[in-house]
Amino acid sequence: LGSMRRALVLAGIAIPGRLFGALDAAEGKGSPAISVEQLCSAAQVRRSGLEELVLWSFWSRAVPDGATAMRPQLAQIFEEGGAALGRLFGPKALDPDGGALARMDRISFDDLLACM
Repeated sequence: LGSMRRALVLAGIAIPGRLFGALDAAEGKGSPAISVEQLCSAAQVRRSGLEELVLWSFWSRAVPDGATAMRPQLAQIFEEGGAALGRLFGPKALDPDGGALARMDRISFDDLLACM
């Protein structure tokens, strides 16, 4: 369990504390129920899905036709989604005028998600 906790911390993956009891019980049986790699992979897939869902919720309000966003619509996405996007994607979500986004006048949802 100790090595699993270290791996999760190193991978930057947080799991609810209530799950540690189940992991502790699995360790006591002599064979872990899941591997660290499987747990980290599953957590990363779940986080990616959450990131996409949250970004899509702000995208769909700013870009109702779903096609591509122009610079003003991109600004609206970041303005409305500021705190939520910042928590999910980190500081780059709070600065749409930095990096690759600053050079784009139009962007598709998939390209925006990739930039995040």
